[in-house]
Amino acid sequence: MPQEDRSDVHPRVAWGGARRLPGQKTSSLTFATCQRLLAAVDRAEAKGKPLNIKVDISWEHGGVPERQVTLATQILVRKARDWIRRHDGPLCWIYVHERGVRVGAHVHMLLHLKQDLIEPFRKATRRWVIAALPGGRYIRGTIRAARLRGAFAKDGVSDALYRHDLQRRLQYMLKAADPARKRELGFHDAPSTGIRWGQKSTVYGRRAGWWQERAGTRV
Repeated sequence: MPQEDRSDVHPRVAWGGARRLPGQKTSSLTFATCQRLLAAVDRAEAKGKPLNIKVDISWEHGGVPERQVTLATQILVRKARDWIRRHDGPLCWIYVHERGVRVGAHVHMLLHLKQDLIEPFRKATRRWVIAALPGGRYIRGTIRAARLRGAFAKDGVSDALYRHDLQRRLQYMLKAADPARKRELGFHDAPSTGIRWGQKSTVYGRRAGWWQERAGTRV
């Protein structure tokens, strides 16, 4: 059994993501990492920037080598952060890497956008992704982005839809975590979700990342 990655809880990196060399690999998410991902979600909401957009990028499917996928994500986050800063201040986000049989190494993200920025951001993100792909050639299905259900409506029913979709998305992103710690993280068994925890896959480099308050800290 691999040992738990205690770099996740080092005080110098507590809010930025576990620092890993590109060649280092993991097979699952640690409990500490899950806690910090969920804390970043709560901090975003407290800041008035609830995470309302989901983005999936199948880097390896698009042609990026498996061992370069985590770097590609970090570069993309920096570009997104700089772009959002000009329009809406600090970007709030989390991401988790994993690898699947069908699409290879990929990343799941959640971030906050104002409603009028969704379409401009979608176009900008597509440009950034294409620029990262070998030869600048886009392969269909490399990137998918959508708003969470009920995210921009203010009535109680829509808020409930948003909470449900957010929880389901978070469970999906955390499915590489230990299922025995699921309830400790605030998730209860819900057979209807169809999400099985404890799924393992090899990721090279940083497996997860989250936004932070401190200016100038690397993603």
